Amino acid sequence: MRWLKRIGKWAGICFLALVILGAVYQQIGSALDERFAPPPGEMVAAHGAGPIIVPGSTHSSTVTGASMVMGAAQSEFLAKKIVGFAATVHGSGV
Repeated sequence: MRWLKRIGKWAGICFLALVILGAVYQQIGSALDERFAPPPGEMVAAHGAGPIIVPGSTHSSTVTGASMVMGAAQSEFLAKKIVGFAATVHGSGV
């Protein structure tokens, strides 16, 4: 019975440590998003395709990270498609 209490105690300690670690990780991630990502509704440049509005999102890496994986022509094509999609979603013509 003693070993069962020990296992329960250590399981509780590990669970509590994971909860605290998750909360700290979330706070750091939120602070970095607030510092480096544009706020929702702010205009951002999309690789020369002109400014687009980030609708309700705090992540701008979708467009800017594309050039790291693709070539310049492909990322420009993707940026134009995203601008067109944003225009159709928000009902404004480009």
